[in-house]
Amino acid sequence: MEIRHTKTACKRTLKLAEVAQKKHALEKTYIVIQHERGIMSDQNAHIRAAIGRLLADKTGVAVISMRESIAELLEITGAALTIETLQDMLLEMAEVRGMMVALDV
Repeated sequence: MEIRHTKTACKRTLKLAEVAQKKHALEKTYIVIQHERGIMSDQNAHIRAAIGRLLADKTGVAVISMRESIAELLEITGAALTIETLQDMLLEMAEVRGMMVALDV
């Protein structure tokens, strides 16, 4: 009985170690991607906060216009990001909130 318990505990420990390694690798990959896109962490947080405020202002709206939203974000943040990056971030955050975005770019 003791051997089975120890064997199970070892398997769990190995599994947790694997998960931790995968998480660390994903975090490193995310940081590399953000740098490739030209997004620094402070800038990323600033833009995400602006998107959050924009989406909060549009709560209850059936569909949000991508073109208008991106134009507003560029005015607010003055972000030196590609339009595609802003679109990706907007779509991601809108999806989390269950909001629909019209792809009228």
